[in-house]
Amino acid sequence: MAGDLKTSAEPWRIIADMWNTYFTSPSRVSPDEAKKYKEWLKEVSKKKALVLGVTPEIREALAELGYEITCIDINPEMVKAMDSDLEVKSQKETILIENWLDNTLKDNSFDIALGDAVLPNVPWEQREKLMSEISRVLKPEGLFITRAFCV
Repeated sequence: MAGDLKTSAEPWRIIADMWNTYFTSPSRVSPDEAKKYKEWLKEVSKKKALVLGVTPEIREALAELGYEITCIDINPEMVKAMDSDLEVKSQKETILIENWLDNTLKDNSFDIALGDAVLPNVPWEQREKLMSEISRVLKPEGLFITRAFCV
């Protein structure tokens, strides 16, 4: 996410090209993990969600539960690739081609923010900025859910 848009986006364009061929669980959300996301999402009383990235499994879970969805991703190629994987497309979804760390999202706008293993996609020295941005756009009682890889 550091550097200019072209520098940041190019690796993700390559990943988007290979997504369906090479990426499976654990790199991708498994059916069991998608089910867990849905369980958690059912507990949220308000229904305005931010998705960091465009992970189809998360977007489908939100769509099935009637959420108003805003996705933010820096790479239009990844958005296009992930859109083609959607089985359930929400009519209440907005896609923003912007950087998670520098964006036009309004303060206190979302009940929940979700991402799929977002932290490894941000350099260590910018993770505090990411968490600050997530906190900024969440409502005071908002939740942040992300899948994490453990070593």
